[in-house]
Amino acid sequence: MEIEKKMPENVFITAYNFKKIIPDEFPDNSLKKPEDIIEHARIKNIFNQSEIDYFIKLWFAIENPEYLIKFYKKRYEASTPDIYNSYHNTPDCIELNKAYLDYTIKSNKKEIRQKISSRIRMAFYYYTYESTISSENTLIFNFKENTFKSKNKEGKEKFLGNIPEKLYLDVSKINDDFNCALGEVFHIVGNSGYYQYHNKTIAEMESAIKFLVDESYKFREQNTFISKKVANITFGEIHKLKKNLNDEVCSVWVNKYKGPLYEMISQYYWIKFNPELSIEKTLLDTLGFKPCKRCFSLSS
Repeated sequence: MEIEKKMPENVFITAYNFKKIIPDEFPDNSLKKPEDIIEHARIKNIFNQSEIDYFIKLWFAIENPEYLIKFYKKRYEASTPDIYNSYHNTPDCIELNKAYLDYTIKSNKKEIRQKISSRIRMAFYYYTYESTISSENTLIFNFKENTFKSKNKEGKEKFLGNIPEKLYLDVSKINDDFNCALGEVFHIVGNSGYYQYHNKTIAEMESAIKFLVDESYKFREQNTFISKKVANITFGEIHKLKKNLNDEVCSVWVNKYKGPLYEMISQYYWIKFNPELSIEKTLLDTLGFKPCKRCFSLSS
């Protein structure tokens, strides 16, 4: 009899994968009211409107897993490679920290897709595993035009030349071997960091959120200067505020309170759909994520 292994309390997925799971559009009149968000009366003074909207979307998606699964299944069964839908045992896993390679495979056969993915990973090794590309930039390889470009977050492209000869030949050979199953354009997105998925109970998460909200208010109300300063920076985007290393109050507010609270509330709604959350079966598994073969095999 095979014994099912338990999922660790904490696992890691790429921030890119976490964001792509949540749909942008939802059925009419399906979303929760902002007032129903956990600790809304207090967190509305911590987060901007887009962040509040994200919590609402996340809540609906997780409490209605049939909608989320239907949405994700459509993406999962599309032409993107299966290999990137993995969760990891450690934040140090090389697969979690590489740059993200996005491309298409025109085949529904799992065996074919796995073989192609394995060979493509090795062909693009230098640009993914060894890449230092910024998460705000994208590399674009167009094999039809034989062009190599970069694109920044504003969408401005820069021509870098033709695709390196070895890479062009390697990918062309793979495409020929599998009856032209590959798409023409490959994107490489700089590593976005990782998202830590906490496999905890609703009560544990609620307690942690309320405690950190309490602590954040103690910090911002300790004197008039800090209170005014925090009021001016509260509604800025987290990723932008984190870069303000020269402002100590801003750094503490974002890195010790706003940032961790954002993650906690996100994690809270991830598990809220099922108060009896089983460690053996989580939403990640339901959506088609698999344990990373590299880091889970090393830990077994």
